[in-house]
Amino acid sequence: MNPKISVIVPVYNGAGYLRALADTLLAQNFGEWEALLIDDGSSDSSREILRNLEAEDSRFRVFFKQHERYVSRALRFAFQRMQGDWWFYMSQDDLLSPDCFTRMLSAAEKHNAQSVVPLLSTWNKEGATPCPMPVTPAASNPVISGREAFTLSINWQVHGFALFHHSLFEKAQRYIAPANGAPDLVCTDEFYSRILLGLSEKVAFSEGIFLYHQGNPDAITKRWNMDRTGYIDITRQLATFAREQGYYAAATSLIGDLAANESIGCLKAYLGQLKAEQAPLLQRIFGDTRLKEIFAAIRRNQSLWNEGPLKKRMRAKFILTSPLGTRAALLLARFII
Repeated sequence: MNPKISVIVPVYNGAGYLRALADTLLAQNFGEWEALLIDDGSSDSSREILRNLEAEDSRFRVFFKQHERYVSRALRFAFQRMQGDWWFYMSQDDLLSPDCFTRMLSAAEKHNAQSVVPLLSTWNKEGATPCPMPVTPAASNPVISGREAFTLSINWQVHGFALFHHSLFEKAQRYIAPANGAPDLVCTDEFYSRILLGLSEKVAFSEGIFLYHQGNPDAITKRWNMDRTGYIDITRQLATFAREQGYYAAATSLIGDLAANESIGCLKAYLGQLKAEQAPLLQRIFGDTRLKEIFAAIRRNQSLWNEGPLKKRMRAKFILTSPLGTRAALLLARFII
């Protein structure tokens, strides 16, 4: 019998987390799941641990592939091999409450929903902390439209760690298939979540808990990497989806804010690194190759935030929070914003 839920977990050098991951899945009080563990060329002991998990329980299905960096490639690899009616994505260092799958499936059946969003808490070595997401508590409003969920997901008032019905993937192919021009960016998994929410007729909420790990020092959000320009570029893809689905009027200002905030965040992170390296900032700013790439990404998406009030807010925010001095920040802001 095919499993009801396919859990997809990309793995890369996750040796320190894989036992806890396995335990959180084995502790689920709903047992009809499979876990597709996609190793992306790990160089630590992850491969041995994964083989042991596969021998321990046949619901763990392990695959090894070459290192391709992007989660989106691991997801597409898994999409071709998953057997469940529902799909759920989690990182190698995330955890679940024991009733998470049961509660999500119950909400899906009760409300005839194509996507189900659990409650979210963050965890680190100090313990777990509840988060104000989703913005719509299951108790007060247990189901909303895909249009509402997409709009709320732009600034993560509704998070993207949801249970998705497999039927949504056929609808999503034009947005996620490389043959159709879908990008591979560091944050493409977030893009997938948002469009799958947006393609749902109904999105339900459940009281199962997804425990999102925020204590990983190697996460891309914790260190500088040029891949972070993908967070700027993905906003243009969101705008295209919103226009095609007729959602853009409701989402315009949110997508513009997202584009502006990601642009500022990426620029500040790199300038902060240069400052930490004690590099001669003003001498390097207009000749630095990586900085030119960031400028190019910002300009590619400039139409999303280039309206008067938002542009002024973006410029002011950059000047006030920039790691540069005020005069240097003013000069740079005039050049790129």
